Amino acid sequence: MCLTTGLSPRKKLPACRLEPTARNRDATPGSNNLIPPSGTFINRRHPMPRPIRTILQMFTIVAVLASGAWNLLTIDAHATTRNGLDDTGLMDNVHELGIRPDGKEVWAETLERHLVVVNIEDPNYPIVSEIHLPGFSSHPISELTFSPDSQYVYLTEALQCVYEPDCVNLGFGDLARVLVIDTTAKALAQAIPMEAPFTPTGSHAISPDGKYLYLTVADYGGQREGIYQLDLQSQAMVRFVEVPGANHISISPDGKSLYVTRGWDIHGPPANLFSVVDTTSLQVTSVPVGNQPMFAAVSADQKKAYISNYLGNSVSVVDLVLMQVKTTVDLIGRPDGIVLTPDGEKAYVAIVRDASGIGDYGPGTTVSVIDAEKDVYVKEIRVGIEPASLMIDPDGERVFVSDGNANGLQPAEFHVIDAVEGVYQRSVVLRKTAFYAPTGIDVSPNGSRIFVISEAQKSLLAIDPANDEIQAAFRVDPRAVKVSHDGQKVYVYSARYMPDGNGHFFVIDANSLQVLKSFDLGLITTHSPWDSIAYRIALNSSETTAYLAGGDGDEVIVVDLIHDTVVKKIWVGAADNHFIVPARGIAITPDDQKVFVSSCLAQNVSVIDTASNTIVATIPVDGCPSEVKITPDGRRVYVQRQAGTALMAILDAQALAMIKSVDFPPMVGGVLDFYLPDDELSVYAICFDPNWVMVFDLVETNEGKVIDATIRTRLDPFNAAITADKRLLFVTNFTSDSISVIDTSLNQVVDTIPIPLPSLQYLPFIQR
Repeated sequence: MCLTTGLSPRKKLPACRLEPTARNRDATPGSNNLIPPSGTFINRRHPMPRPIRTILQMFTIVAVLASGAWNLLTIDAHATTRNGLDDTGLMDNVHELGIRPDGKEVWAETLERHLVVVNIEDPNYPIVSEIHLPGFSSHPISELTFSPDSQYVYLTEALQCVYEPDCVNLGFGDLARVLVIDTTAKALAQAIPMEAPFTPTGSHAISPDGKYLYLTVADYGGQREGIYQLDLQSQAMVRFVEVPGANHISISPDGKSLYVTRGWDIHGPPANLFSVVDTTSLQVTSVPVGNQPMFAAVSADQKKAYISNYLGNSVSVVDLVLMQVKTTVDLIGRPDGIVLTPDGEKAYVAIVRDASGIGDYGPGTTVSVIDAEKDVYVKEIRVGIEPASLMIDPDGERVFVSDGNANGLQPAEFHVIDAVEGVYQRSVVLRKTAFYAPTGIDVSPNGSRIFVISEAQKSLLAIDPANDEIQAAFRVDPRAVKVSHDGQKVYVYSARYMPDGNGHFFVIDANSLQVLKSFDLGLITTHSPWDSIAYRIALNSSETTAYLAGGDGDEVIVVDLIHDTVVKKIWVGAADNHFIVPARGIAITPDDQKVFVSSCLAQNVSVIDTASNTIVATIPVDGCPSEVKITPDGRRVYVQRQAGTALMAILDAQALAMIKSVDFPPMVGGVLDFYLPDDELSVYAICFDPNWVMVFDLVETNEGKVIDATIRTRLDPFNAAITADKRLLFVTNFTSDSISVIDTSLNQVVDTIPIPLPSLQYLPFIQR
């Protein structure tokens, strides 16, 4: 999930950059290119922009016991033990669910090619197995299809070698495959290569006799989509039928008909059709439905089909006998997965995005219920965040709902609805929340001590990386941290420090870890979705003045560090910032004369003259400008974007104009921070969503060579800090409660520092 604007409610795909793909080469044997051509979207499921990710809507669960001049944090034992999974770095958002035909297990598929198997016959819903598939990242997330006898589960993969240098020498059959997993052994049984030039797009259905697997596929070079019939015995393609826009596929109980939604197209607008394909004659019969049909559920008597129209905010009810739309049921929000109860009385529809969000549509939190006898909307059932995949058990008693918001303070889970009564039952937690959820970070010049913001504990942690030890923790609800130029002090900004709730500024001795001073900044109001953002502190060279991003709305707070007062608040953003979106990126030139600060809503970078503390210029930068870095010579300003087709804007710090817009390959994902080496030859992008740091060559013009390295971190890398010698890059992992250490000379992770749980159940905090 994403922190500004982006593409998909499913974290598997980039959540913070809305863009078409970059290349258009035929996918032929040896080309290793499974990327769709320019102007198309890879995400079969949700090819539309998405606003602020709900990772930002987080709440802490801590209890503080007063003890003299100190406070003690009581650690909930429930939160200190890991449930189910031993390795939190592997357990990301639950994107797809599958249920065995015998009703014994639910299989949950997550990012990082991880499967979790849950026993649903046991009322405690225990995890019985975890399967981590080999290989690299696959797009899109595949559905899970079980053989009729429940012996095997099938899923597809389409590996993206543009991000995986180790797989560039693989043949087409190594990249586009059908994976077969033995449900008894809980292990990969075989991988069936697909024939070029067809790439699976994630949906499939199996014939009732278990002989054939029908898959939605794309031929990107030939700009075709359709259905690929695979003989599971011979492992050969039987035939291909072109069905433009094929998105989701299911099959009739007798195996004579395929039901296909057609809401995706690689060479134009979606067809917006629902089609029935005769599996013998391959005759295709279609009916127009709503805008961008996603999924279909067919009644047991095969007389009606319910189609979720993602952009239509509706469900089309199709009479399969007459092949015409019988009625349309309007919904509030973007519908996704849909299931029918076996008795045909109810339809359950996942609302993956609702209408209450900022910008377009916010993350959905409900499942809509439709009376399938009257074909009318009945009610909503509140579940988790971004429900997408729905499954109903064979006896029709329970509906299982995916949850797409397993970030930091949100657990990885799915939900259970009583399908008979139409009420919420419970959640099934696969991985608990992070205990610390580290966000902002800075490091002493020699790397001997790390200062990390813990979002979950509302604290600043001082960590000894050599011994993996927390040396001090300051419960001040920090929003930004900055180590002084000489490494002797640590500056901390809190936007909402209790008990008065005002903003506060702290100066801490970096050696003794004692608070040297603190002072009040006054009331600072920020909109709750941005409470988890790590903001920035810019210091002049003498450290007599601090510029704080993250004030009221798009304000910069100017702080006099000699007299401990607020000098001025400078409005830098949109005139009507009714969402109170704080400025985030801020940097000061080496000569201390100018401050550059970004505004996402205003789509610009403001330039502040430090002598007068007034804005002297605004530079248009589209794509939601975020982080800001200035080169050591003060000549150029690098601005990270979080939306659009370009990741980076380069500004001339003297002319106060954009020099260049840097386009990187698509699918970079939710970039929250970046590190710019002094030579400006490359940039390290901290990619929250794909769980990696990507090193891009800023000089290379051949887009096929622009990626220097893909460095795997732990789960949800957030912010980064570099040592004075520019050798070690420390990266916080928001959900894994750890810090990855990257050696920039090797472009490899050389250490992972787990943030330890406190000993004796307590941590000291300064008095609030």
